[in-house]
Amino acid sequence: MDVSGSLNCVVVAVDGSEVSMEALRWALDNLKLSSSSSDSSFVVLHVQPSPSVAAGVSPGTIPFGGPS
Repeated sequence: MDVSGSLNCVVVAVDGSEVSMEALRWALDNLKLSSSSSDSSFVVLHVQPSPSVAAGVSPGTIPFGGPS
């Protein structure tokens, strides 16, 4: 892919997978930030799925009023 020009901001999201790490490597190798702007930034955003509250638990009623 031909990337021409310069960017002011690059954000790459990574989640630990090999595909996301390849995307980060590609961005580092192929994108260039604008040297004319003092606020240029390269951001690596680490993302991960939120833990499931009901993981491994069979869903049932949740008592909100305490024991009856």
